Amino acid sequence: MSRARVGKRGFALIELLVALAVFAVIGAIAYRSLVAVTHTREALARETERLSRMQFAIALLERDLRQATARSVRGEYGERLPALAGARERIELTAYAFASPYGDARPQLARVSYARTDEGLARAAYATLDRAPNTRATRRVLAGGVEAMRLRYFDGAGRWLDEWPPQPALAGSERLPRAIEVSLTFEGVGTIRRVVDLLEVEAAPP
Repeated sequence: MSRARVGKRGFALIELLVALAVFAVIGAIAYRSLVAVTHTREALARETERLSRMQFAIALLERDLRQATARSVRGEYGERLPALAGARERIELTAYAFASPYGDARPQLARVSYARTDEGLARAAYATLDRAPNTRATRRVLAGGVEAMRLRYFDGAGRWLDEWPPQPALAGSERLPRAIEVSLTFEGVGTIRRVVDLLEVEAAPP
């Protein structure tokens, strides 16, 4: 009487190769999908950071303009500088300073400037209003990718000017403009335009 032999059938070599190929394809697809998701998240994070910096820069510029005050200052050589000196791509002004959230003592007024540079929109602030020789400002780039910046100044008589004070200097040119138009063109975003009304507030004379 012969015994029945029960054979054990394993994977053939071709079946093993096919299975490995299938797993390799699935792994490659999963890896590429994971890399694509990671790159997308990184791009979104960079764009979110960029937009946040743009919003902060515009908000800070608007805030300084709204806080402008008619207080002229002394330059490094003792010359009188107007309370607000503006051109098409640069502006310098005296403004009420931020209050410290920590209760630290700070000057009530600050001298700040904004300009478009190769790095982007930069803000500079002086430690004192009236400067001494070799006085330097603390400079900070607020937002990059600024392709163009244009400032215009409304004199209250229906005229938009490209510089302030008006040239040639007129009576009352030490005063502030009634409004300032700010146009910033950001790479990949376009032009953002703001018109900021200014209040004529006189500070203590120098």
